[in-house]
Amino acid sequence: MRPLMALALVTLLAAPGCLRDRVVLGGTLRDGGAPDGASDAGMDGGMPLDGPGPDAPALALEVSPEALAFTHVVGVSPCPQPVGTVVLRAPGATEATAFDVDALRVFLQATPTMGAVPTGGEARIDVAFTCDLTGEDPPFDAMLVLRADGLEANVPIAGTVIF
Repeated sequence: MRPLMALALVTLLAAPGCLRDRVVLGGTLRDGGAPDGASDAGMDGGMPLDGPGPDAPALALEVSPEALAFTHVVGVSPCPQPVGTVVLRAPGATEATAFDVDALRVFLQATPTMGAVPTGGEARIDVAFTCDLTGEDPPFDAMLVLRADGLEANVPIAGTVIF
């Protein structure tokens, strides 16, 4: 993995049902160390972080789709039921970028939960409804949290279960 030059945490929250082709998180670090459009104040106790210069490739994480949704009809829909696939890309990365997936509720499963986005490639995370509603009450919504290279993306999952 490439050395960590600066830590940037970018969180994306999207309303369920709002689907776009892709989301790009990140930004080119300025000489002062803050991502474009961000202030250096408050970072590392108010001290600017050293980062690559303005000509360095952007640190980015592409996630698509921006949100997932499913409807499950008890006794009719299959168990487990595929919900969708989230695709991760790390454009500009010069080495494989490690990722991990977190924060699913008991009725959802992501496969794989960790791995690496190959240089110039993509990683695919399959999400399925497990049909396990033990201790769960509606709404059946969840947040898929993806982390890679100091960036974080939240992919909302809106679920409807018809009994």
